[in-house]
Amino acid sequence: MLTLEPQIIARIKTEAPGLSTVASVAFLAGAQDIAPYIPAAFVIPGGAQYTAAGADGGPLTETQHWEVVLYVKHVKDPADLATTSSLAGPLLEAVVGALHGWRFDKRHHPMAIADRPDPVYYPGFGEFPLSFETRRLVR
Repeated sequence: MLTLEPQIIARIKTEAPGLSTVASVAFLAGAQDIAPYIPAAFVIPGGAQYTAAGADGGPLTETQHWEVVLYVKHVKDPADLATTSSLAGPLLEAVVGALHGWRFDKRHHPMAIADRPDPVYYPGFGEFPLSFETRRLVR
């Protein structure tokens, strides 16, 4: 049920070449410092909801949620307070362009952007999350 992760990673790598690192969130488990890897995008599987056409074993549809979190360098620039956001903007657009409307196979509906939660800023980097959804026929 969580089979799309490698395909999402491959799609972002192909369609958003401005990223130094595109990987599963598992990549971060061994990282001590994110700075060498940014700009980066990490794919995180989210939850899912199920819709059944009836209790009699009819068609079952799964709505999958996927997060892509973009990390960019958090720049201190007294002349331009929006430098971090301006670094993130084109990369966010590239990731949305790569995934929104993309259909992995005929069992999946096209991926759709669902949300762009507020960014979070840390010393050294900014975190820009994106949420996507797709549906698939389970059976």
